[in-house]
Amino acid sequence: STKSSVRWNSQDSHYSAREGWGLFDLDHSGRIVIQRLDTKDTFSSDDEARAFVEKKSEQGSGRHRRALYITDMAAIPTH
Repeated sequence: STKSSVRWNSQDSHYSAREGWGLFDLDHSGRIVIQRLDTKDTFSSDDEARAFVEKKSEQGSGRHRRALYITDMAAIPTH
């Protein structure tokens, strides 16, 4: 699996927004990061939002695993 084959679509964005976080292009640098949504009070910080995504990924969520992979925070196993 290559990074270019991992996609984040509008449905993924919808679900992450409902949870209070999203993927954002940091300063338009092409570096994608997980950040809390300022319009929601779900998380008190970006770090808290990232920790939530990490926990959900560890629990087996494919969507959260992909988010971590896209942000270079984790590798998706190819097997």
